[in-house]
Amino acid sequence: MCETKKEINNSIKEINKNFINDVLPKLIQRDILPIGQLIIFFHAANGLGTKWGKCDDAPEERNYKFLKKIKPSFGELYIQSFVSGSFKPEKFIHPFEGYYTTSGKHDIKALQEFFFTTDIIAKDWDNSIKPEHYLSYVYIVFLAIHPFVDGNGRVARNLLDYYNDKLSLKLRPVWNNLEPVNKVTFCKEAFHKQAFKDFFAKDMQITTVPIADIYDVPVLRKDELMNMAKKMIRMLQNIGKNKVIDSPAVLTMAQGIKELSDVAKRHEG
Repeated sequence: MCETKKEINNSIKEINKNFINDVLPKLIQRDILPIGQLIIFFHAANGLGTKWGKCDDAPEERNYKFLKKIKPSFGELYIQSFVSGSFKPEKFIHPFEGYYTTSGKHDIKALQEFFFTTDIIAKDWDNSIKPEHYLSYVYIVFLAIHPFVDGNGRVARNLLDYYNDKLSLKLRPVWNNLEPVNKVTFCKEAFHKQAFKDFFAKDMQITTVPIADIYDVPVLRKDELMNMAKKMIRMLQNIGKNKVIDSPAVLTMAQGIKELSDVAKRHEG
């Protein structure tokens, strides 16, 4: 007897939920995990109602439309699976915060440098970097790469929770709150948007923006996207080598994280 769509979805959710609830807690009790493993775990945990998948964000409808357009032969179930569980294709960019991310073609090298730098700082954590600067760096760079087709924001916020816990940074986590503290939200405040504006316009020197939701890498932007990837890799290498984070975007975001953490602390106190 053929299973219905609902039965299939429920079976997949149950398998994933058991894995996340049974396996992940044991893994995160160990020493700090490599970020390459973390992003896979957190991506799998999205929407499952666990500690590491508690966000209620819905999948982006535009991603479904995009995949239906480029792969009309895909059935709905396959598209749902593809959207929720894949890295973005090589000839793919995300429209993001009014700009666009690295292309899928450049993700592997950018992620390699991001993983190396993030892991080496976390492994040898010595408080030489302010906690809010480190979390801001993780958040901004991961989202500027935007490696998954969908779910990047949820993974990024779970990374902040994880490092805040494991490194005992003692910041008040407000980024995953379903009910914002005193109506102060993490992603809609001015500093958040300004930080990404600083990243693309100042750090990466991207001055042009997509007119609409662009997914295919535009021919006229290939050189610019390549230069963006090179600048990002050099920035990551410099941070990993010198443990100095002086990116305008990171400093803007760090100020916001500190302010929100202080608001949460006063609220709880």
